[in-house]
Amino acid sequence: MLKPAILAAIASVALAGCQEQIDRQADRQADRIGAAVSDDVNDAAANVSSSLDNLGDAIRGQADRVGAHVVDEAANQTTRAADDLADQIRRHGDRAVDDVGAALQGAGASLRDRERAPVDDRQSGDRGYDRADERDDRR
Repeated sequence: MLKPAILAAIASVALAGCQEQIDRQADRQADRIGAAVSDDVNDAAANVSSSLDNLGDAIRGQADRVGAHVVDEAANQTTRAADDLADQIRRHGDRAVDDVGAALQGAGASLRDRERAPVDDRQSGDRGYDRADERDDRR
């Protein structure tokens, strides 16, 4: 019986040595797994950060394009409004010139008619001058 007890003691010592080796292997394996997980987490975080940077750049680019489009459209509308205003001013100016021209032609015709009128009509009344406050009944 002594032999089995010695064998049991040797086996116990051997198992204890194996247990230490298993514990060391488990610790090393845990360290490797922890480092791998940490690296994966860091890589994932870097990918998320990079993706967010790219998304931010894309949003800024879109905002710049939209802003440029809005500014271009505003400039186009301002140009159209300025062109419309210039056209209206030209039309009013042309109409005013036409009205003044017609008035001057009428005044010239009236003066020519007075020049042709007999001398008696021109010298009657107020020595040939029309009074502004009286109506001119001549035809």
